[in-house]
This record gives sequence, structure tokens and C-alpha cells, in this order.
Amino acid sequence: MALEQPTKKDRIDKQWDALKHWDGRNKHLGERKLLYQVMDETGEFIIGLLACRFGPDLGQARFGSTLHDGVGVATNKRVLLLDKGLFLSTEVAELPYRNMEAITYSTGVFFAGVRITGRGMANFRMEMIDKKAVMPFVTAVREQIEKMFRPPPASSVQTAPPPSGMDELERLAGLVERGLVTKEEFDGKKREVLGLD
Repeated sequence: MALEQPTKKDRIDKQWDALKHWDGRNKHLGERKLLYQVMDETGEFIIGLLACRFGPDLGQARFGSTLHDGVGVATNKRVLLLDKGLFLSTEVAELPYRNMEAITYSTGVFFAGVRITGRGMANFRMEMIDKKAVMPFVTAVREQIEKMFRPPPASSVQTAPPPSGMDELERLAGLVERGLVTKEEFDGKKREVLGLD
């Protein structure tokens, strides 16, 4: 009898409930259900969660800006800001790591805040975050940003082998024919390569 594969809903529920420093297990059920629609079928998984108020970062001009009560979800592919509001309204902001430049945080007496800045996307802020939840979330996002911009390992970069002595002599012979190297210079290199000096 073949084992049943867990459904996308089962995977998300398990990840949602398993994260430490997450106080929204029984809250934010609307956002949890919204994740069932938003997350990729395979290959995407949750690495960080926090309850927050979020919205575009308008700098000091905060008047008139609307913040959404919801959750910030860090996955291995992106950050999702989700608000499943009343009367069937939803707000979903998708922030791909490839567009992020930085994630910063600040803490106050009771709560913390996060700011995400990037290229080709609006900057976002998250406020009213439980202080215990902010560092695990920020650390998870920073690690994904670093992975995105980390150069490939040196072993994967192919380099041409250094030219052999005979290759160097052939190259110099071509330069002699073109008049760019004298015969004496060529003969000196030839003795060096053949070990006659």
C-alpha cells in the first residue's frame, strides 16, 4: 500500500504550527487559508512568520497611509504580506528576494518594527511585531537575501589550464613571424622551456 503524500494544505498547516516564536497559531486563520492559494504547489516552504501591521513605507509621511493587520510570511522564495480582511477583502504583497536590498529592524519597549527596502519594488514596513518574533524572521530573510547574491563556489567556476611550454613556444613563433618578437628572444624562451639553460 502506497503512502499518501501530504496535501499542500497539510504541509502549510504543519509548517505554520511548528515555527517557534509564532504567537498566531490560532489567530490569523484567514491569512492561513489565504496561504493555501498563494504558495507554490511544490518546492516552497515557510521559514518565518510574524503577526504585524504592514504597508508601504512612505518615510516620515505616514498620514493617510493605511496599514493592514495581518501576517508576514517568509518562505524560501519570497516574503508574503497577507491580510484577509472583512467582507471578502484581501491584501497580498509579494516581495521576491532578488529585488530586496536590505531588511532592518527596530525594537521598542513592547513591540518591534521591520523595514524591507529593494530595487524595482515599493519599500514596506511592518509594525506592532512581538519582540520575540522579530529576530528569527529577520535572520531567515537575511539568509535568503545572502543566498540570492552569493557568488557561485570557486569549484564551479571553470578556468582554462595554464598554457604548456610547447603552447607558449608556438605562440612566440607566431609573434616572430609577424615581427613582434626577435629570433633571439624566441631562442632564449626555447632554451628555458627545454631546460637547456
